[in-house]
Amino acid sequence: MLNRWPGILGLDCPVAFGTSGAPVLVQTAAGWRVIAVVSAGSTGPGRIRTVAARPDAAFLTPE
Repeated sequence: MLNRWPGILGLDCPVAFGTSGAPVLVQTAAGWRVIAVVSAGSTGPGRIRTVAARPDAAFLTPE
């Protein structure tokens, strides 16, 4: 993880086209845990290759 903003993670791992919606996992002592969902990939300048939305992000909560 390169950056963390409220509700968003910036990751340095590349993703393939069609990966949107895939889980971003972290291994904990209690097992695997979903920490985000892939939203977009980038091939542009800079180190961020993937943008992912965190499941607790307010904009993911239906009104």
